Amino acid sequence: MTATNLEGAIWFAPWTRDLEYIGIVKIRTDKGYKYKIGTAENNDLAGLKRIMEKGDIFDPKMFEDF
Repeated sequence: MTATNLEGAIWFAPWTRDLEYIGIVKIRTDKGYKYKIGTAENNDLAGLKRIMEKGDIFDPKMFEDF
């Protein structure tokens, strides 16, 4: 997965300096879109790549149920 597959990202800033940023990324694949959520030290390209590689996959429909 490369940064060229990245379709979008949303960052949530920590409310204290002790916490990391929370990011949600939308990644284009051959089968459609994949969404990953994870944390990063900064809201920059390195943080996006970290989430793309190590983030947890989730389905946005789960927010509808929540």
